[in-house]
Amino acid sequence: MQTIYYDIREMARAIVHGAPSPAFYGECAFFLEKSCLFFERDAKVAGIRDKVMLLLAEDWGHGMGHSRKVAVEAGALIFMEGMASGIREEASLDHLMRLAHCAGLLHDICRKEKNHAEKGAVMAQGILDEEGFSERDVAGVCEAIRRHEAFRHYPEAEALSLNTDLLVSCLYDADKFRWGPDNFTHTVWDMLASARVPVHAFLKGYPQGIAGIARIRETFRSHYGRRFGPEFIDIGMGIAARVYVAVLERYGRDGG
Repeated sequence: MQTIYYDIREMARAIVHGAPSPAFYGECAFFLEKSCLFFERDAKVAGIRDKVMLLLAEDWGHGMGHSRKVAVEAGALIFMEGMASGIREEASLDHLMRLAHCAGLLHDICRKEKNHAEKGAVMAQGILDEEGFSERDVAGVCEAIRRHEAFRHYPEAEALSLNTDLLVSCLYDADKFRWGPDNFTHTVWDMLASARVPVHAFLKGYPQGIAGIARIRETFRSHYGRRFGPEFIDIGMGIAARVYVAVLERYGRDGG
């Protein structure tokens, strides 16, 4: 990482540390803990995790740490959404959580490629087939991966099943939770350093980039995503403003 981005990242992390924690983590702690334990203990999830560890690009801000967070939080969301949709059997809810974990782990395996969501869905299909998932489960996970990008129009296919609709919504929402505080602890700085973006170019494009993050606020899909997601973005926007001021004060508009 370029030294200046390392310094900016540390400034940003200090600002994040002083920011409020999203309510999701307190109000949904029971389901997050359930999801975390399942993620660590389920043999099918472990099989996918072992394969994904060999595929993710850690230098692009979307490595294993990112994918694990998305997986665990998508698992918590889908368990809650499933219960709210009338699913009562523990085994059925656990299986939904398993599929959400797999989708979270696999969603960025082609992150560096153009049309990464579509290509990732194709690669994920092969991995899931190898691990013995059913055709229906593979189709649901791959559809969620295919539809996880923001600001993309997805043509209406035949009506999605309840399980697939939940997977699509919960993967998207858990991924977009990362556009809040997490953006400023890892993602932005890893991507900038990997792409070797000059600091003056970063500062010039910063306001437009932050405006793009603000647009995410209205795109959450699930009931609980719409309830908790906007706060992630609001906290992230507050952090973004403070980071921008701190960088300008230290380096000026030319990054010098």
